[in-house]
Amino acid sequence: APINCPICREQLDGESECSALTSCGHVFHASCVSDWLAASQQKICPACRAQSRGRPLRLFFSADEGLPSLPHQQQQQQQSTLEQQELMLIQEEEREAELHQVMQLLHMEQEQRRLAERQSRDAEWRATDASRQLTEANRRCDNFKERLEEAETELAAAWRRVSELEAAARNTAASLSSRQEVGSEEKLRSDLANQQEQNRLLAMELDLVSRTLALQSG
Repeated sequence: APINCPICREQLDGESECSALTSCGHVFHASCVSDWLAASQQKICPACRAQSRGRPLRLFFSADEGLPSLPHQQQQQQQSTLEQQELMLIQEEEREAELHQVMQLLHMEQEQRRLAERQSRDAEWRATDASRQLTEANRRCDNFKERLEEAETELAAAWRRVSELEAAARNTAASLSSRQEVGSEEKLRSDLANQQEQNRLLAMELDLVSRTLALQSG
């Protein structure tokens, strides 16, 4: 079957020079493809739009079949070029895979870094809150110590008053037993009754202080 030039649509035969692009192997009239590549800014094949690399190869017609064929050396060169391109494509795919893996690792590291920063902020907040609670507990402890010291002082004063009242009661009883006058005895008895009432009130006050200390200690 005759082969036509994809550019001018005329038949390729032995009377015209033919060329093939090394990127895809499509065959054109030498003048057609030369003009096309000169006018094309992207240097692409007009048949398959593949990127053209290098100069077009000159073709020769086979004496048996009348079809254009590449010389053996040029065929080897074209095969080597294709193999190199395939190797470069494989290497490029491998580099893309490695780059994708590196990007995934970077993304994982960023996520881990953000997680560590969030955990660090949480730990700092908990430490600050614990410090605040400790300060509040120390303040309460100091206040309790002050109240306890005041209560102990009041209790000591109450015990001193009890001792004084007991001594006064003993003195009153001794005076009462030594006196013989009725009027003086009645007065002493009245004083003793008053003293006993004061003792009772003081005992109630002492009991109240003791209860307060017990509540504060609890």
